[in-house]
Amino acid sequence: MSEMNTTNTESREAEAQDAYTAEFVPNVHRIGRITMVVALFFSFLPTAYFLIVKGYTTPVTDYINVIVALCVFCFGVWVTEPLAYWPVLGSAGTYMGYLSGNVSGMRFPVALNLQSAMKADINTPRGQIVTIVGIQA
Repeated sequence: MSEMNTTNTESREAEAQDAYTAEFVPNVHRIGRITMVVALFFSFLPTAYFLIVKGYTTPVTDYINVIVALCVFCFGVWVTEPLAYWPVLGSAGTYMGYLSGNVSGMRFPVALNLQSAMKADINTPRGQIVTIVGIQA
C-alpha cells in the first residue's frame, strides 16, 4: 500500500511540475511584463500632466539630462538587486516586489522565512505559491 501512495504522490508532483512549467511560468512572465509596462506608462503621467494641462515647459535637454543622471545613478541597483533577490523571490515575487516596493526591508525576509518554515524550494510549485502568498500582503 505504501508503494502505491508513493507512486500516486510522485505522479501528482510530476503533474504539478509540468503544469508549473507549461502554464504558470509563462503566465507569470506575460502578466509581469504587462504590469511593468503599465506602471512605466503611469510613472510618466505627472510629467505629462504638467506639460499638457498646466503648460509648464522646460528645454528637452533638461529631460535628457535627468534621464541620463538617473540611469547612471541607478545602474548598479538595476543590475545587482534582481540578481540578489530572484533566487529567493522567484519570477512572480520579483515582479510583485518591484511593482509594490520594499523588497529588501519586508518581502525578501518574509519569503526567506516562509520557504524555510515550509521547507519549500523556490524552484518548485509549492515554493512559488508559498512565496507569492506570503509577500502579497
